[in-house]
Amino acid sequence: MVMRGLRAPKTDGASSDGMVGYARFFGDPMFHLVSMFFALPFASPAFAQDFQFAEEETSLFQAQTGTLFNYGIGRPTVIYDTVRDEYVMMVEGRLTPNTHYDPSDYPNCSTVFGMMRATSGDGVDWTLDPEPVLVPRPGGYEACAAAHPNMIFDASTEIYHLYFKSEQPSNICDQGPVPAWGCAQFTGVGYAESDDGGVTWDISEMPAISNEQLNYDGHLSGLGYPTVLVGEDTWFMWVSRIENVTFTSSLSLATSTDGGDTWYVDPTPVLEPGFSDWAQHEITSPVAFCEAGGDEFSMFFAGNTRDNPSTEEANEEVWGLAYATSIDGYDWAFENEPYYRWNMAEVTYDGDANWPHMTFLKVGDDQFVVYHTERVTDETGTWAHMFVGSTTADWEPSDVDPRICRTRLPDTDSGDTDDFTDDTDVDDKKGCGCQAIPGALGWMWPLVPLLMVGRRRSHSRHATDVLEQR
Repeated sequence: MVMRGLRAPKTDGASSDGMVGYARFFGDPMFHLVSMFFALPFASPAFAQDFQFAEEETSLFQAQTGTLFNYGIGRPTVIYDTVRDEYVMMVEGRLTPNTHYDPSDYPNCSTVFGMMRATSGDGVDWTLDPEPVLVPRPGGYEACAAAHPNMIFDASTEIYHLYFKSEQPSNICDQGPVPAWGCAQFTGVGYAESDDGGVTWDISEMPAISNEQLNYDGHLSGLGYPTVLVGEDTWFMWVSRIENVTFTSSLSLATSTDGGDTWYVDPTPVLEPGFSDWAQHEITSPVAFCEAGGDEFSMFFAGNTRDNPSTEEANEEVWGLAYATSIDGYDWAFENEPYYRWNMAEVTYDGDANWPHMTFLKVGDDQFVVYHTERVTDETGTWAHMFVGSTTADWEPSDVDPRICRTRLPDTDSGDTDDFTDDTDVDDKKGCGCQAIPGALGWMWPLVPLLMVGRRRSHSRHATDVLEQR
C-alpha cells in the first residue's frame, strides 16, 4: 500500500534520548552491573520513526448527526484477513435508540455501545457496513456496552477472536436475581468470535475475564482497552484497570495456557503511572505486538496527567504516547519522554488534538500503521474523526504482523521464515530468546534465571523506583 502527500502530526514534543523506564528487575543495580560485563540481550526501546498523515487531512469516518456514528466514534481494531485478502476493522460506537436497538429491551442502560465493521483492500480507503454488526444482547453481561475492541485473526482456523470491555446496568441487582457474572457495572473483558469475516458474531455466555478476577485488590472502579497476543503455548492479554481510591489506571497482565478458555490475572500491575510528568495518573490504551518471532514483545501505550487527580472526571492536562519493549510481557523498557506529547490546556480541536482511541498495525520489522480518533471542530460543531497514518509510505499486506506469536520456523526448501507453526519439537526457538543471542554469548543464557530470582515477582514495580540513566 502506498500513501502519498504526507504530513507529520502536530504535537508539542517528541521522544528524546535520555531517561529510560524499566519496570521490574530492569531497574535493579545488579542487572546493570552484570549487563555491563556480559552484554545480555534484553529488549530496549528502539522505535524512532515518525507517523505521517494525508496532506489533505481527510478522515476515514466522522461522527455527525444522521450518520452511523451519530453519537461518536470509539476505539478501532484492525486485522488483515489473509484468507479473504482484505483488511477488516471493528470500531465501537454509541448506538442510536429506536434505530439500532429498542430501548425497552435495555432498561436502565442510559446508553448502549456496540460495534461497526469496515473493510478495505489497502488499509487506507475503507467501506463501512450500513448497520452495526455487533449489538449487545439484552440481559447479557455486555447489555449496556461492548466497547474498546481488540481483534486477532488466526488464519489456521479462519476464526476472528474479539475481546472487549463489557458493561451492564449499575443497578442490575436491584432489579432481580444476581447474574452469574455478578452485580458490578463493569463485568469484565468480553469475548466474541466470527467465522464469516466479522459479519456475524457469537458472544460468549460469560466474560473471558471477570470483574472479580480484575478486582484483585478490592479497588476496581473501571477497566478497558484489552490487547491480546497469541503465543505458542500461552495467550497474553494486557488490560487497563482504574482503581477507586486515587482514580489512577495501570496495566495488568492476564495469561491463558488453554487457548483462551480460561485466564489467570497477575495480581500486580506490570505498568503503573507516576514515572514522568506526562503519566502521573493513567497508563492506558495498550496495543501489543510480537518481536523476534514471538520471543519478545513491543507495545504502544498512552498516559496522562490530570489537572485534578482527585476526580476520575477531571480533564487531562497532559497526554502522551509511548513505545515500550519486553522480553517476557511483565518487564517493560521505555523512554521516559513520550514519543508524542500533547498539552491538553492548549488543544482547540482544530486538528492538533490527542488520540483518545487508537490502534496500530505492525508492518515488516519496524514500521507501523496507526488508526486513531481525534476531535475536530467545524461549522457544525466538534466531532470525533478517525484518521490513518503510517511510518512508511509503502507496505504490502504480507508485511502485516498478525499478532499470532507462534515460533517462526524456516522453510527447508525456500528459506522462508514467515510461516507460523505449532511445532513443539524445536526447543531451541521457543520462549528463551536464544536466536537473539550472539553465538559467543549463547552460553550465558542459563545464568539469566539466576539474575531474575527474587526480582521478577517483586512487588516493588512502580516505575518511579526503577528509572535508570542510560
